[in-house]
Amino acid sequence: MVYHPVDKERYDVAAFDRGQSYIGTEWADKVEDFGRNIVSGLQRASQDQEGWHDDILRGAGSVLQGAGAVMNAPGIKQAMQVLDAGSHYGGKLGGHLAKSVGIDPRIGGFAGNLVGDAVTGGFVRKAPKIAGKLADQAASFAAKNIPAQTVYAYNKADDALMKVYKADEAAALKAGPNYTSTKATVTSELGGRQVYDKFAGKKDVKLKVPKELGGPLESLTRIEGVPSKQFHHIFLKDIAAEYVEKMRKIGTPDDVIELDRITKKHGFGLGNYEDAGLYADKIPHDLGHEWAIKSGRQPRGDQLKALKSDIQKQSNVRKLTKDFEETVKELAVPLKEEIEDLQWAWDAIDPKDRMELFKRRWKRDALRKETGTKAAGVNKELDKATKAYKELKKRLVDEASETRTRRSQARENISDRRMDELQKAAELSQ
Repeated sequence: MVYHPVDKERYDVAAFDRGQSYIGTEWADKVEDFGRNIVSGLQRASQDQEGWHDDILRGAGSVLQGAGAVMNAPGIKQAMQVLDAGSHYGGKLGGHLAKSVGIDPRIGGFAGNLVGDAVTGGFVRKAPKIAGKLADQAASFAAKNIPAQTVYAYNKADDALMKVYKADEAAALKAGPNYTSTKATVTSELGGRQVYDKFAGKKDVKLKVPKELGGPLESLTRIEGVPSKQFHHIFLKDIAAEYVEKMRKIGTPDDVIELDRITKKHGFGLGNYEDAGLYADKIPHDLGHEWAIKSGRQPRGDQLKALKSDIQKQSNVRKLTKDFEETVKELAVPLKEEIEDLQWAWDAIDPKDRMELFKRRWKRDALRKETGTKAAGVNKELDKATKAYKELKKRLVDEASETRTRRSQARENISDRRMDELQKAAELSQ
């Protein structure tokens, strides 16, 4: 497969016109699919051959140049040479180096991942000492051939993140079918705290879960009997797990980690990590899911099965990544905003009224336990307590809904004013 240099020029100009940050971004999209097929070829060529590593390092550049003339562009060619010498680093060196010189990270990472995958799958396991030699070669070559300010300095944090990734992956592979949060667990940042599935029952986690009223467990301001807030996964666990599991099958660890980087752009993480969700009271949490179901933002039944089936049919990393982000924008972000708004409105209710609602619920529940039934018409006291609870709950839900609507309208008005101001500024500048 050969691409004409004019095609590359056309893609780069179009990308620049659209405000792309890096050289070659549009072209990277075009060659990515073709390039991934090279991995299997390199692995086959290197299988069970002594001394193959030196040849593969010398030849990798020429093999990868088949991906297009873009690989010989100024700056990119030098990045490729460093990758050829430093395959030990895989895509880790490539992407960072390319980004540092203003090139789309996928072009550097693309080459590094291909060579790195072949190396990791071959001689590194057979001859670990060679890896150290390659690392030295990479550092030496980079120092001699790339200006000092553009060389990517190897960061030990990358190794630490990969250890976290492997631990999360191992837990996901062991998890049963009901542990979808664990299956969706991946992070792009160090220091994350896991609070869901098997972690939810740990004392240090339970102590920090906020209560619907009052302070957390074992605090001086705790109110006896008040329940803990519920952990709402911003990206629905079933769907997130489907994407992460599929990416683990067809992509590299970096591809899987990229999914978390995408959700981080929208203000949340994935899986069992605390930043994957938000704590909400039961009533606003339930109301948020009711809204999501009615608006089609929480797929269920056949709709959910169809979505999962579409994900499983994906075989292209770039397309799966793009589809993932679109789903995040269409489903997760709106539900996040809705529950945040509902929780804000619920918090605006007088705490005395919310406390009274708890008391009425506790009385109803005690009578249910005493009579051994939830049915209406069996016990007058139970019927009376149930009615009192429902009436207050409806009043408070209506109050919160009105507050939430006012907040939404105010936000829309602010947005409209900003648009008007931008329009006026544009007219004045002409």
